[in-house]
Amino acid sequence: MFMTITVSRWNTPVKVRLAHIDSPELAQAFGPEARDFAQNLCLGRVVDVHPFGHDLYGRAIADVVLANHTCLNEAIVENGYAWFYRQGTPADHVVRKLEADARLHKRGLWSVGHQTAPWEFRNHTHSWFEGFLPFLCPEKLAAPAAITLLGLWSAKKLVALVIMGVALFFPMPDWKRRNLSLVRTELSWLTLLFVVMCAFFCL
Repeated sequence: MFMTITVSRWNTPVKVRLAHIDSPELAQAFGPEARDFAQNLCLGRVVDVHPFGHDLYGRAIADVVLANHTCLNEAIVENGYAWFYRQGTPADHVVRKLEADARLHKRGLWSVGHQTAPWEFRNHTHSWFEGFLPFLCPEKLAAPAAITLLGLWSAKKLVALVIMGVALFFPMPDWKRRNLSLVRTELSWLTLLFVVMCAFFCL
């Protein structure tokens, strides 16, 4: 994972991504150890942040220097808890040499066999997930869902129109005219018509 810390600047939290390094994901071996190592060095400490820019998520990309003038980025790589991140970093950068030294002396994640680089781990994870993406992607479901909802909405309107037509044009039963007063019968039909019209405009 790209190692990220939160620093307080004028009582405002700021996300900072450590430049030139890429640590194991938390799901990988040594991922939690890399996180704990960084926390032990900088948690609750005063640090200097030297930014180079921002990433796509708005995080500052920076070197973080501790109070004893140790560069946190370099310390993590030197102790074997991160890779040198090649993209956008000069080939002769000091972090490359620190990674080579950590490999040579088998520190941290280099102490055990072959390790999968975090960018390879992320690509593999994304490839596995993409097989299910067509079934989960909202864009794939948006059109069928919209058509279904429109169909249900139209069906309700159609039913309400049919009932209104029946209420307006269907002849009133003779048995009602014989057994109920005209005023009461007309009020009942008007009430039904009012309810149907409300249903038509509210459904």
